[in-house]
Amino acid sequence: MAVVIAVGAREANSVQSVLYSAVPVVAATMASLNVLVALSLILEAGVYAVPLGEPSPSVGLAGNPIWSYEGINGPAFWHEVFPTCGGNSQSPVDLKIENTTHWSGRRPFTFERYDVSPPSVTMKNNGHTVVTTWTTKDMNKLPFIKGGGLEGEYVFSNFHFHWGSDDSKGSEHTFDGDRYAAEIHLVHFKKDYGTLANALKHKDGLVVLGVMVEADDSDNERLQSVVDALEEVVELGMEFHPDYSIPLDALLPEEEDRHTFFRYQGSLTTPTCNEVVTWILFQTPISLSSSQLAQFRTLIGQDGLHHLQDNFRPIQPLNGREVVFVDTGNY
Repeated sequence: MAVVIAVGAREANSVQSVLYSAVPVVAATMASLNVLVALSLILEAGVYAVPLGEPSPSVGLAGNPIWSYEGINGPAFWHEVFPTCGGNSQSPVDLKIENTTHWSGRRPFTFERYDVSPPSVTMKNNGHTVVTTWTTKDMNKLPFIKGGGLEGEYVFSNFHFHWGSDDSKGSEHTFDGDRYAAEIHLVHFKKDYGTLANALKHKDGLVVLGVMVEADDSDNERLQSVVDALEEVVELGMEFHPDYSIPLDALLPEEEDRHTFFRYQGSLTTPTCNEVVTWILFQTPISLSSSQLAQFRTLIGQDGLHHLQDNFRPIQPLNGREVVFVDTGNY
């Protein structure tokens, strides 16, 4: 099926992004083929560029809009294709403890099955990050969280990472304007809604645990097998079923450091930016070594050519939202 791609003032970047994302074979040869030969291959693949008066976003072979972290399809233009990305309750945000409401006396989180090693997991390079899911979809076997001021139980769906082009940046949320080297997101959906897809339709559908990662001189041995597995998903679209058995506990701060966290209502930090997320952001980071962090930068992004890095969204305005600092240590 041919795909029509609208292009305007930003046509060069738009078309290039589409070609790299929608036609990997062509993208891989762009550096060595001259433009005319490359365009002939593109036309044979059924992808066309049509001039229009106004700039338009790129679309992929399936007719789905393409988004990225820079250029024509970057965060500044997400709202043109995904209107919710221009909403008033977007994430990430800057966290300033002096501007928060303080809660104490709340029941601590209960992390059920967080100490259980999964029987099998799937890692995938989706062009924006590397996502890890448990193979089982049986909610009675998946980890879940409760407490911490939440209403109901939230079932684990996946975890993924955000990182920078160097150790000075990478986290999506900032603390008093400062970024960490990376940020881990552990995504959960409300058990009452049955599935992640259904939970996305409800304001209280998701809870995402955010864990900041600071660069250190020493390797994090608990996560070394995760880092080692990255070489199996370097290329866009690659999947791998590693044989490691790492419980989700390994991704969190030590148990005594889980009592203090920030909480606010926000959104997914990637399109479609659904405003259905209760964010829980632990105050205490974990660490990875600089060499471990460098392994994430070897992954290839959605254009099929360039390394995946700086995959974090810019800070979004609070627009009057309340950020709460919670201390459950004195419950």
